[in-house]
Amino acid sequence: MAKKEKPQVREIEDILSNPSDKAKLQGFIDEAARCKQLIADQNESIKGIREVAVEEIGINPKLFNSLVKVSFDGSSMETKATINSLDTAIAILFGTEE
Repeated sequence: MAKKEKPQVREIEDILSNPSDKAKLQGFIDEAARCKQLIADQNESIKGIREVAVEEIGINPKLFNSLVKVSFDGSSMETKATINSLDTAIAILFGTEE
């Protein structure tokens, strides 16, 4: 498979001196800033959901965050395997093995 070449990095002065490139750059910046705002808004929504979960069912906020992360990442089997390994190691290392 052919290796993809990295784009050549240009000096900012070169980009800004070209009206077309300058306009493109401003568009990219505006679009990325809108994305950042959407992310910030969604993070606030998640915070609100977590607060309601803590109030209504009394879940530990850190545990809630971990469960959301596992659900989002779709790595529940990997996480479960890691937890099982940790449980085994803790039992052996600290003499709590049954």
